[in-house]
Amino acid sequence: MTRFASLAAYVIVLSACLALSPTARAEDAGIPASDDSTPAQAADSPLKALKDGLARVEKGPFSAALRARIQGWGGWVGEDANLENGDWMQEPGFRLRRARIGVDGTFFDDFKFELQLDVFDQERTGGPLYSAWVDWTPVHYIGATFGVQSFPAVRSMMMSSGYLPFLDRPMGAIAMAPENAMGLVLHSSPWKDHTNIMIGLFNGLRRGESFFDGYEGVGSSLGNRFDGLSGVARFDVEPLAPIGKEMADPCKCPKLRLGLGAGGFLNGTGAFSNDEGATSLFPFLDGGKMATRGASGYVHLKTYGFHFFGEYAHEWGGAKEQPTTPTKQFSDTESYSFNTSLGYVILKDRLGLAIRTELFDDNVDDTDLGAEMLVGGTVTWYVARDFLKAQLEYMYRYELGEEPALSNDYVIGGVQLMF
Repeated sequence: MTRFASLAAYVIVLSACLALSPTARAEDAGIPASDDSTPAQAADSPLKALKDGLARVEKGPFSAALRARIQGWGGWVGEDANLENGDWMQEPGFRLRRARIGVDGTFFDDFKFELQLDVFDQERTGGPLYSAWVDWTPVHYIGATFGVQSFPAVRSMMMSSGYLPFLDRPMGAIAMAPENAMGLVLHSSPWKDHTNIMIGLFNGLRRGESFFDGYEGVGSSLGNRFDGLSGVARFDVEPLAPIGKEMADPCKCPKLRLGLGAGGFLNGTGAFSNDEGATSLFPFLDGGKMATRGASGYVHLKTYGFHFFGEYAHEWGGAKEQPTTPTKQFSDTESYSFNTSLGYVILKDRLGLAIRTELFDDNVDDTDLGAEMLVGGTVTWYVARDFLKAQLEYMYRYELGEEPALSNDYVIGGVQLMF
């Protein structure tokens, strides 16, 4: 790993030199340096154009903006790396992680919409569709979102991966909750801009055959015949000030921002295999081959360029006594995932560092066999905030129950363009 450590040091030094160069600074490029820039400064800036969408149509009460995102990776991974085990790549080389295009906008003041497509094969039910929803919020006390949208169970999966100080979301979180699913969510913000309450019903979720397969939201285009429904609820509060989309704090804003929240879900809530004679409390949610339930909680803090994020998720699941679809899993499982992120933006809107730790176990009853620990760090060069950035990430991955541990550490660089 000596040569990779040298490469990492070289990239960090190069990034710092570029960041300190007057021609590279955001202010000299006309990009506002922080969220508290004056409207006059931000009015015609490239950053504002990226936020608003580079192609925008406004006509009467209707407005829409074209959106796109390209994210590519390249680097080294250990010889035991495997996508089926949650690794980012299987061989040293390159990977196109995301390539999306879509539109979002508003209709009058009450309606918002979004449509996004993945333009390369993600093997999603219903084709390349990533999200398609319409939201109606007549007042902040009550609103509804219908369509393919974020499944609001685990905060790490609700946060856009485009605004992370890392290459992607935590491995454990990806395994513990779906990214998007088809459903209806009622939401309320009794304390406007500070609280959010969500209650939703979604098409039933399919759990993969392995822990890292995660969940798949089904029924996007063909409906939901065998998997029943899943129910979800969560509560979030930001008591000091809105915390924003970004996990990190590239603007080094002096405001102290705090986010707290918890969520839970029920999916296929028929009796577990060891619950003889048990009946479901929510029969309308029944369906599928697995009965799962989960809960999570998180804390998020940002100020003066520092950020901390931590989240714990727990899941209980097992095969149903009378599954409506075939299953290979006949035993009950209990899993958990814990991840933290700690970082600091060294140069405002330019250079940031973040450290991630993860601990997860796919089945707590199998002593250490499925338990893993990850520790690593990422350096991010913000060319134009998260809209154009380059990252270099190293992650040490250790299987607590494997002797010897697998060779699946990695050093990967990534570039993202988003508008």
